[in-house]
Amino acid sequence: MRFLNLYMPFGILEVKTVFQYNAWFWVEMLRSIIAMLIMTAFWKAIYADQSSIEGLTLTVTLNYVILARALGNANASSVFWWVASHISKGELELQLLRPVDFQLMHLFRDATGWAMNLVRSMPALLIAILFFEAKLPSDPLAYLAFLITFVLGGIVLFFLEFMFGCLGFYTTEVWGLGILREGIALFFSGALIPLNLMPEAIRAFASLTPFAQALYVPISFLSGVQSPSQLGNAILTQVCSIIVLGVLSRMLFTRAARVLTVQGG
Repeated sequence: MRFLNLYMPFGILEVKTVFQYNAWFWVEMLRSIIAMLIMTAFWKAIYADQSSIEGLTLTVTLNYVILARALGNANASSVFWWVASHISKGELELQLLRPVDFQLMHLFRDATGWAMNLVRSMPALLIAILFFEAKLPSDPLAYLAFLITFVLGGIVLFFLEFMFGCLGFYTTEVWGLGILREGIALFFSGALIPLNLMPEAIRAFASLTPFAQALYVPISFLSGVQSPSQLGNAILTQVCSIIVLGVLSRMLFTRAARVLTVQGG
């Protein structure tokens, strides 16, 4: 109870922040619809002369990419840009003085944001089903697999994003780093193409990245690319990633906090 009383205000703050920027909801909705249109035309052209690629039919591939556009950003982390913003404003030292664990505070904020984003993604999901023929699984275990890997994948990505944010302690300017990170994430997360369709070496590497753990893995269960019987291996990989990245991020934060220089002094 003490833990909840201590960290619940940060979750409530995240809820208020989400509702404060309603314009972004409509912008994201429009962007998702445009992306669905483009992806549908693109993959239909790719599959024009063949019934399947690497074992995936056009129906399964379209289902994956459309669901990825509708739900793919729901468990994204905001900690990188949050840290960058407060470094540039010279306010980060005040946040570090709070009588709470800095990393855990942001994990609680992000987790609240995931729940909010998942609910706000429902209109985009409904559009995907009604107008783009997206199909949800009939097996209840597929939904359970999606939810479990969705949460675990979000935690994996959080720790990586937190580590990127810690690099801002050294540079005080992370805009370029953020753009580079987003470009890498777009490719390795499976947001543009199912990892199954990548060359073997690239697929093996990409499947282990936090970006894929946060997007490809949960969406693959929901779209039928993976069956619920593969949930055990997915959970094992995600839990191992959480342990490794959690330890590394804590070590990096401890060192980086000692050398923090904020803009303006």
